[in-house]
Amino acid sequence: MLQMAVLNKDEGPEVPRYEFRVFGDAAAKSAERFGTQGNKTDFECRTDVYILFKDRLDFGLKLRADELDLKLLMNRHGDFELWQPVRRITMPLTGRDIAEGFLPTEMAEMPLNPDRIHDHNALLEVLGPLENVRIFRVAKERHRFAFDDHLGEVTVSRILGNGTHVTCAVEGADPTRLKDLRQELGLKDCENTSYPSFLTALEPTGGSDCTLDGDQP
Repeated sequence: MLQMAVLNKDEGPEVPRYEFRVFGDAAAKSAERFGTQGNKTDFECRTDVYILFKDRLDFGLKLRADELDLKLLMNRHGDFELWQPVRRITMPLTGRDIAEGFLPTEMAEMPLNPDRIHDHNALLEVLGPLENVRIFRVAKERHRFAFDDHLGEVTVSRILGNGTHVTCAVEGADPTRLKDLRQELGLKDCENTSYPSFLTALEPTGGSDCTLDGDQP
């Protein structure tokens, strides 16, 4: 039986939100506006390991500590993407639980021993060598901001084997408000690029090198 991750009592339920994200020079130039126009809500340092399929940019699967977290791209509204939190379960898990518990069907075709108990590193050892899988270890320093009912973030992402990149994003339920917010923050002429899209364009570093243990990159 799958072990569902339990939210802290102070956390609300995860809901789908439209998102607009940019990387690179445009993000760096707009970062200061987030601090002057929004209210800073928190700062965190964390490491995520993304498990991506080359041909499925709508599929965002990542490891964070002992949790396996899945989001799917469900819809688009103009330049904005609607990402739906689907499932978050706690490892270790058997290969059967992993294959049956996650979409897309590619996951069920992974060479996972159905009876073996997999922690996060064991999972990466199996998936890392597969030709259609891309794995990236990303250490993040994330600043979050509130713009009324909508959110923004500025993040410094250090990607193992692929350098340091600044990204910023706005997200919320109302794409019309997000369109105005994007313009206010100097992102009007930028292209929306999700983490899966950005990462799969980079050189993959492989599974065994992306362990969650040890120092951050």
